[in-house]
Amino acid sequence: MAGQYAARWRLGQSIILAAWLGVLLVGHSRAQEAMDHLLEQVDRVRTPEGSFVMQVTIRTQEPGKPEQVHGYEVFIQGAQQTLVRFTSPAAERGKSLLMLGQDLWAYLPTVGKPIRIPLAQRLVGDVANGDLARLNFAGDYTATLQGSEMFEGHDSAILHLTAKSKALTYGTIRLWVAKDTAHPLKAEFFTLAGQLLKIGRYTHYALVAGRLRPTQMVLNDHVQAGLVSTLEYRDMQARDIPDKFFNKNYLKHLE
Repeated sequence: MAGQYAARWRLGQSIILAAWLGVLLVGHSRAQEAMDHLLEQVDRVRTPEGSFVMQVTIRTQEPGKPEQVHGYEVFIQGAQQTLVRFTSPAAERGKSLLMLGQDLWAYLPTVGKPIRIPLAQRLVGDVANGDLARLNFAGDYTATLQGSEMFEGHDSAILHLTAKSKALTYGTIRLWVAKDTAHPLKAEFFTLAGQLLKIGRYTHYALVAGRLRPTQMVLNDHVQAGLVSTLEYRDMQARDIPDKFFNKNYLKHLE
């Protein structure tokens, strides 16, 4: 069943992506429209539209130290609202992150009220707050086509993403996308000043929530040698989420 679905998806996407990339030969405005549409498809591969909930485990390995494991429950409502509940280890329970638009708030039981923090701030290991709380490439970045190459057996388009706001997690991103499926394969993440921070790989594709999606993302730190963090996504399912979950004043009730 999954194989039949994947074959149909590849055929449809191959035709559509060939048309999109062909538009790049026509003119700037239509080329940009094609790139925006492609980026939307990448987002839909990464996560479903609408409201959904998923569990995320982050495993961090640092040279000379034991592996660290952190768990999170993530509630997403559209592209602008995300609630992240810390579930493990036990010492982290009661903490939460709330994203409203491009504003990110952290709730710590020891403080007792939400405090505003940057998306780019490190959450754990090589993972930034925005890696978990904001998953909207299409809304946050402008894409241009840099070229194409074979990447691990996939004919891939290389996209250059430029942040639309300085408040976002990364200034620029280079993204490798399989042309026949719109599957993200690899990403390089840069600061606003152009410094390479880390390299990510989208792996372990599986049929999740009606579509083939990456169930792992492996991040290798480019600044701190040997630091590797793996995000594992599971139990992704559509769900109606109460509006009160996305209210700063409600965070204290989630402890």
